[in-house]
Amino acid sequence: MKAIGTGVVLVGICLTNVACGQQQSLAPDLALNFECKSLPSEAAVEDFLLKRNFEVANLERVRRQFQRSFFPMDIEAIDKRSWAITFRGLDIPAVPTRPEHVYYTVDINSPPPTKHDDTLEEDVKRFVSDSLSCKITSTNRDGNAVGASDFFWRIIEMQKSRMREAEICDKTISTYSAAKCAKVPGLE
Repeated sequence: MKAIGTGVVLVGICLTNVACGQQQSLAPDLALNFECKSLPSEAAVEDFLLKRNFEVANLERVRRQFQRSFFPMDIEAIDKRSWAITFRGLDIPAVPTRPEHVYYTVDINSPPPTKHDDTLEEDVKRFVSDSLSCKITSTNRDGNAVGASDFFWRIIEMQKSRMREAEICDKTISTYSAAKCAKVPGLE
């Protein structure tokens, strides 16, 4: 996997002790898996998040602009509380027993110790079902103890870095800067 900068195309975050050399992991407050008959609207996802006061970065749109597409969808968002939401699609290639298929996920993560935002979680479920017209195939609510705080904040800083790079490299938004984007490692 080739990374652009600190992560515009970074696929994995070190969430395991093997990747990071640590014994920590994080469980999302809410994790939904869902399937859609057609590609969900990225604009609808971005609008949903913006209306809830999240800063939004469409990482996959940036990757497509640089011919480095990886996911069918990869949108990250963070709000002023440092709550993070990620919408992601994973394309599973066809095999003899099953056609090609895209599985989607949405995760909500809050700073440990976990304090569920029931309203936000229900809004996300309704959005996926009603607005995107997708079928939720699994739902999991979990949480993290205060001991996961350091790990959470390291992940949030990586996410913020990816979002800053997307902000300067996304040619479709007013913050695009060709000069600054040219300095992002991996985009040469």
